[in-house]
Amino acid sequence: MIAAIDVFGRHGFEGASTRALAGAANVNIQALQYYFGGKQGLYLAAADHIGARVRAHVSPAAEAGRAQMMARAAEGGLTPAEARALLAGILKEMARLVVSEESGPWARFMLREQMEPTEAFERVYEGFMRPIVDTLRQLIGILLADDPKSEHVGARALATVGHVIFFRFARAAVMRQLDWQSVGSRELGILNQLIDETVANIRPATDKGAS
Repeated sequence: MIAAIDVFGRHGFEGASTRALAGAANVNIQALQYYFGGKQGLYLAAADHIGARVRAHVSPAAEAGRAQMMARAAEGGLTPAEARALLAGILKEMARLVVSEESGPWARFMLREQMEPTEAFERVYEGFMRPIVDTLRQLIGILLADDPKSEHVGARALATVGHVIFFRFARAAVMRQLDWQSVGSRELGILNQLIDETVANIRPATDKGAS
């Protein structure tokens, strides 16, 4: 499946021939038809694989955040400090994933889907994007003292995620600007520090001048 994701990511759905897909996976073309019902079925299976892998990395932290919010609901909800810690934890799990070599082919695949969404995007969005961003909206709503369903909180949640995924989708610029030769534990530590700083600055507008 990794081979198929790589081919689709590099060439797009239309540009990825069944011959290239079969060759990358080291199977014959008939096997693609048998197991996936053709190229379209393989493309959707590739999207499902990406969704499953991201959920395995990030969803446990997001689910823990949702569980803690539910548990504290009867007590008035999470404190800003608790929400901040949970938010940072989820974002750091995202960071660990996006800087990994494993995520490179996924990023190419998903960038094409962001530009020209298909049924595959809907699967990925509903499968992991929406649940994770919804959790971030709940936590950021607490930090901004605002309705999590508001457009402002939604935009802030997306921008906050953008701080993290930039390090994958703009990897060439990151490496050049920061003079990084590779991305390892040291570089991940720098990204985690950035996450802590970003999360620390999420607060209501009236608190911006507070220390």
